[in-house]
Amino acid sequence: MTYQAKKKAFAALSVLMVLAAIYSALGILQAASLFTGERALRNFNFWGMLMCVALACSVLFGFLAFRASRLAKVGSREAV
Repeated sequence: MTYQAKKKAFAALSVLMVLAAIYSALGILQAASLFTGERALRNFNFWGMLMCVALACSVLFGFLAFRASRLAKVGSREAV
C-alpha cells in the first residue's frame, strides 16, 4: 500500500471518527435531557465512553494520515 493510499484511508477514518464523536455527544445530551436517575447515568457513561474513544481514534488516525503525507512527500523527492 502506497503512502498516498494510506494518507487517504487514515484521513477518511479520522473524519469518520469525528462524526462518531459528534453523534456520541448528541447521545450525551439525550441522556441528560430525557432520562433521570440510574438510567441517565448509565446512558451518560455509555455515550461518554464512546465519545472519548472516537476522539482518541480520530486523533490517532489524523496523526497517521499526517505522517503518511509527510512520508509520501519524502518518497516522491527521492524518486526524482
